[in-house]
Amino acid sequence: MLQLTLQSPIFSFPQLDIAQGTGLMYDGFKYGRKGQSAMDTHTPVEKIAGLIRSGCAVKLLGDSLTIGSGSSDSDLTGAVIYPPFRRQRGRFCWASLLTEHLAQYGCRVDNVGCYGITSDEMMSHLDILYHPGMDRVVFCMIGANDKKVADGPARLERNLRSLCARVLQDGNSLVLMTPNPATAANDAKPNRLYTQAQVAEAIRRAAEGYAGQIPLIDHFTAMTEACRQRGWTLAEFLQVGAGPENDGLHPGNQAYRFYFEHICETLGI
Repeated sequence: MLQLTLQSPIFSFPQLDIAQGTGLMYDGFKYGRKGQSAMDTHTPVEKIAGLIRSGCAVKLLGDSLTIGSGSSDSDLTGAVIYPPFRRQRGRFCWASLLTEHLAQYGCRVDNVGCYGITSDEMMSHLDILYHPGMDRVVFCMIGANDKKVADGPARLERNLRSLCARVLQDGNSLVLMTPNPATAANDAKPNRLYTQAQVAEAIRRAAEGYAGQIPLIDHFTAMTEACRQRGWTLAEFLQVGAGPENDGLHPGNQAYRFYFEHICETLGI
């Protein structure tokens, strides 16, 4: 079993390949912004990094993987998002780690992930979740529940394209993110009509429709490569069985830490 601590960075990310302009490298494998350098001041990534460094308000949209279900101190008894959903009070999910990190820039981060929701429900409550006059940078990672509904990946792609159009029209910045992979056993549960890989692919297709405007952080691919390169099983990486919610979809602390470090390295913050 892996033994990794949370006191310091646990995943190393090499420097940007500026000369080749090929984006980030993860242990020798490229991911993220093909053909772009994060140091190019004309990229959406650099704009987002600049907004964050200026202390803007940041909104986090999504489902249970955004709210942090499965982290060791998960505590969903914070302020009400909309009934029955409440904010996370725990400190070890990726969103809470990011919130603490961005405080150095003066950012106000609001995590309004809602466990169990589909992208349809997110869009139907968008006026509650997203405030265009305030939320200058929006992160969205959703789709784990869309695989439980008929035509789920197609609905997810349509909804994310609608979100992209809405946020851009408002003059704000959006980051789309793929979720972590799920174990084969979790993907095979009877209520799963599609796999986590199909969810990730739908998110990639939505992002491709806004290439050059909205960056994609592909956690699914980066985590898969991390496991392959280090000889970890996905169950080890996700810490299956470490807690009651660590079911092969909802990860433990180390995968949430990976999310956080991957976001920071991709955006250069």
